[in-house]
Amino acid sequence: MDTKSYGTWMQAGWDMWMLGAEAVTVMALRMAKIAAGGTAGAAEADLMVTEKVRAGIELQTRLMTGAFGITPLKATQGTLKHYRRKVGLTGSGWDNGRLRPFPHPDRHGGMMPTTSDPVPRPWQFLTVGPGIRHVTPDLHDRLVRLLDLLPQTRLIEIETEAGGVSVSRDWPGDRMEEVTRIEADIAAMPGIVRLTLFQAVS
Repeated sequence: MDTKSYGTWMQAGWDMWMLGAEAVTVMALRMAKIAAGGTAGAAEADLMVTEKVRAGIELQTRLMTGAFGITPLKATQGTLKHYRRKVGLTGSGWDNGRLRPFPHPDRHGGMMPTTSDPVPRPWQFLTVGPGIRHVTPDLHDRLVRLLDLLPQTRLIEIETEAGGVSVSRDWPGDRMEEVTRIEADIAAMPGIVRLTLFQAVS
């Protein structure tokens, strides 16, 4: 395997890791909603199954028709992009790639309060967990500041008297598509042989 192919497969491996991380976040949010019960919980459970079946059928069709390409690498990249797009827009709790706040944070365990900091950001603050009621406006602003100061940090976990709280960033659903376009533009520039993005994992 040449150096360029090795780097491309390494990026695919990173994308697969990110898909897993994103899926875990969505699963936690959906489980919280389903666990709350009622009509909304039942509807979420039905929707979750329907989306999985539909995504699988769409993927098989694209693979069989060669829509992703005919090489193992292209098929892998296409599959990851397909599922990352689905994960980024999945669920009735999502609106145009962004998670809508649950109306009852103590019951459902998920919300995105508005920061008092007027600085614009490309991401939104996301908290999940039974201890979410302990995330006061003051604590919220301090956590946002931590994420600003530590861009390599992807997740903050807090233990409260009511249980744990996971804090992370919620990015727009079309973010990875824009990243892919920029990477392709750079790779096509004269004299460019390889582009490798090193992203922090801690």
